[in-house]
Amino acid sequence: MVYHNLIFADEYRMVDLENFRFMDDLSFGVQVISHELRYLYLNKVLLREINMQENQLLNQHMSKVFPGIENSDIFKAIEKTIITKMPEKVTNEFTLPNGNTTYYELDLQPIPQGAIIFSKDITDSSKSKIFLEKTNERLESEIKSRVLELEELNRKLKEETKRAIESEKSKSEFLANMSHEIRTPMNGVVGMAELISLTELTNEQREYVRGMKLSSDLLLSIINDILDFSKLDSGKVSLFEENLDIRDCISDCLKIFEYKLADKKIDINCYISNKVPGLIITDEKRLKQLVINLIGNAIKFSKTNGEIQLTLKTTFKENSKFLQFSIKDNGIGINETKQNNLFDAFVQVDSSITKKFEGTGLGLAISYKIIELMDGQIWFKSEENIGSTFSFKIPLKEAEIQDLEYISRETINFPNKDCLVITDNRRNQIAFKNMLNYWQIKTKIYNDPKKAIDETKNKKPDLVIIDSSLPENSAIELASELKTIHNTDINMILVTSQDIQNLTQPKYSFDNMISKPIRMKSLYELIKGIMDNKSESKNDSNLDFFKLKNSYKALIVEDNLLNQQFAEKILNKFNISTKTAENGKVGLELAMREKFDFILMDIHMPVIDGIECTRLIQEKLKNPPPIIIMSADVFKISENFKIKLDDFILKPVRISDINEIFKKLKLS
Repeated sequence: MVYHNLIFADEYRMVDLENFRFMDDLSFGVQVISHELRYLYLNKVLLREINMQENQLLNQHMSKVFPGIENSDIFKAIEKTIITKMPEKVTNEFTLPNGNTTYYELDLQPIPQGAIIFSKDITDSSKSKIFLEKTNERLESEIKSRVLELEELNRKLKEETKRAIESEKSKSEFLANMSHEIRTPMNGVVGMAELISLTELTNEQREYVRGMKLSSDLLLSIINDILDFSKLDSGKVSLFEENLDIRDCISDCLKIFEYKLADKKIDINCYISNKVPGLIITDEKRLKQLVINLIGNAIKFSKTNGEIQLTLKTTFKENSKFLQFSIKDNGIGINETKQNNLFDAFVQVDSSITKKFEGTGLGLAISYKIIELMDGQIWFKSEENIGSTFSFKIPLKEAEIQDLEYISRETINFPNKDCLVITDNRRNQIAFKNMLNYWQIKTKIYNDPKKAIDETKNKKPDLVIIDSSLPENSAIELASELKTIHNTDINMILVTSQDIQNLTQPKYSFDNMISKPIRMKSLYELIKGIMDNKSESKNDSNLDFFKLKNSYKALIVEDNLLNQQFAEKILNKFNISTKTAENGKVGLELAMREKFDFILMDIHMPVIDGIECTRLIQEKLKNPPPIIIMSADVFKISENFKIKLDDFILKPVRISDINEIFKKLKLS
């Protein structure tokens, strides 16, 4: 079936060309011209008379087919009929390709599509006058009937379009309200659990809090999956690109799974090629979402005592540079017959998997859509009972300024320093060697503690790194023996997969500790402190982020009392003084009256909402402080507010989110 665009009431609709075929075999010429002066239909008689084919004319502009016609009377008459919607009659002289001249009397009638033109050959004016009059009457009747039918169709299409728009609007409003109503109380649950975890707790209490956090994380993951899929499916997600330390970003993602990795005794190893730049330009939150989704799946489907490998490297294709991520596990794998629909929504390879491993079946569908939005590509390889490797690549945009100290060749300075690494994990050996060699530290790797001890007797190294996963109590015994040999005068770092704050015995054996997975930046700072003789029991722990450069003052604009208290207590942990406002009106008054270093702003509030409050502050203050939107409404956050958006935090707010904001504002 052939279709052409016709115009109805200033809107395009698809109309079947067959609507006009009933005029093909009339004894006189008929043509239909669109509002854009293109040929929409010519009957067989007219095509035969002008000796042309239908495909030469259809959808072609009149002036393209017959150059100069725009200066003719017929062209002007057609334009007039279309504009005024009034009939016209004109006599037209037409020269055939064989050179003969034919005269036509043309009757122009307005129709919704533009104009229909009936051609009467008056070269011999006595022919068919009566027949033509009767035919015209019949045609007018049929055309009026057709016009009425098309007008009714157009009316129904308008109604259906209106209903579809209203339905989509209702769906969006429902999801936005659901997001806000669920996330607001969740913010209190998650936030207070985090605050409790920072207090002095017994082991039993710590386990209870940990259970609360894990359960709320699971609930939040399900909510996020549903809302993110809805946003992506309706095209309401836009990217927010900024400079990003990619290595630190990966470390943040891995840190989230610290407890799960410990519970399942899974080793996760990370290899980042030295060719990957330090700072890239991308959407940090979306990239983290991708990595977290894929690592979460790898952990979920891996067996106890399993191993996961994350690899990041650069690739090239057709002069374009890409960042390529790969996450490999040795889990249950995917049966070959069930791999085709893996990226479809609500799909899991086995109906029993949802019960056994939890989840919505949306993670990969969301990842696929995000990568598509980032102009990237995702793929996988999997073998049942062997494991899976999921890979994705996105265009690499390097930041103009690469000023990260820990990967800058110009600032790294460890001349003639040597290090002994003792670990029996092959991937850990490779990771440490790559990092230490990158910093120009001479490195020797041992998986046998006895051989390592013998080596230190010959020459004391500047640094010894010991993996806590050595069999039995080898790490502690090894540390004690090394201290005895060197009269405690030896620099050692313990690498552990446990929470450093919960360690007991190793604390007395090691002055320096770092938790797995290794954060390259943290290891560099730890080693630099040791080499500069500034190390005083430095540990890579969660308490490090409570250190800010100066004293600061913040305004919290939030109508929920529990969320107010949580934000206050968290900021107080950072030694930040706070003022609170229960709505946008009070927040605006405080911002106009007092000076703040930054503002945390909720969106949904009475009197004046957060968006309007932000706009007014930025409009009225000459140098407004940074304003961070802090909301449970994921749909509002993704909209274009026409305000300066310094950053946003999606509720429930975590301490790590606040810490990241401080890093971006250069407060920490």
